[in-house]
Amino acid sequence: MNEVERIRFLRKEELGLSMEEFGKRIGGISKQTISNIENGNRPPTEHIKKSICREFNVSESWLRDGIGEPFVEKSKREQIIGYLNMLSDVSENVRNRFADALDAMDEDDWKVIRDVIDQIERDCIARKNSGPAAAAINENVDTPSVTADLSPEEREVIRQLREKKQQADA
Repeated sequence: MNEVERIRFLRKEELGLSMEEFGKRIGGISKQTISNIENGNRPPTEHIKKSICREFNVSESWLRDGIGEPFVEKSKREQIIGYLNMLSDVSENVRNRFADALDAMDEDDWKVIRDVIDQIERDCIARKNSGPAAAAINENVDTPSVTADLSPEEREVIRQLREKKQQADA
């Protein structure tokens, strides 16, 4: 498999992305440019190769020469930084310090975090269920979950944390 075939394989088979979505993710490259690259009509630029590796955590050795595995394993700290980078209104210094703190945590520390999350969730539910309007509404309705206001990714993280807590408590 040559470099162009690896790019096509990565986009279609590994990532399942359209040419348009793939191009957007690597820096707003047009569908036509991706098509030209995949059809061998235009070689991928160094910038495009580096963008593919950065955006999709692809091994540069694999992309260029077919050596090793397609994806690079990220350390726990790198994964945490990746998630925190999605928070645009948090300074880089705070993100790095927070990632370092999470990376250094052991199982007992994570139990404390789970307990804090559980308490926050209980407090949020209690606030939503307090007051005369809430009491009237909630008489005939099951207690709502605060996770309803979260993204699917956030709900999944909470589900996983709850599952780990249940396993730890068992």
